Amino acid sequence: SEVMLENLDIDPDYYAATGCTAELKLVTVSDFARSFIHHATQTIPEFYDANGKEGRLVSTLIDVLNDLPAAGFAMTWPTAPALLEMCQVISESPDLPHLMEEWAERIGMSPRTFSRHFIKETGITFSNWKQRHRLLHSIILLRQSRSVTEIALMLGYGSTSAYTYAFRQLFGVSPSRYEATPPPPDAILYD
Repeated sequence: SEVMLENLDIDPDYYAATGCTAELKLVTVSDFARSFIHHATQTIPEFYDANGKEGRLVSTLIDVLNDLPAAGFAMTWPTAPALLEMCQVISESPDLPHLMEEWAERIGMSPRTFSRHFIKETGITFSNWKQRHRLLHSIILLRQSRSVTEIALMLGYGSTSAYTYAFRQLFGVSPSRYEATPPPPDAILYD
């Protein structure tokens, strides 16, 4: 089946100002939401008048996105500024190891304190969060017809089999089997 990927970049500060919680999740998309997303990506410029027509459209779009029901998998992002910034960096470079000890030092915490704060903010351990984030991102790459080997390397796995094992543990099927299965017509990933 044909898959169309459209990207919405929403400023995290703007998003937070709307009172929303930052999280990565798989959502079920209605026909209206799908059309609205397409309209927004085609008509709203990168820089727009926040108080004008485009600003009202963006505000409404965020409301529509936030009201989409979860399709069974959500991943909470931390809200503490230092941890949120760290997760954004990890998201931009998923191929790097991002060791907990190094991040704890950069943020100015002991590894134990860092671990406690991270679990309190997200509900899961730092290593589980990194792995889930990588695997969710890999779904987008699979839908772009990238090979399993290419995705494993792009996401920093030591081997294709390590990536396949982690994928199967989380989603219950191998990446190649998931890739061969048509996506639900009403599911998209957004973050």
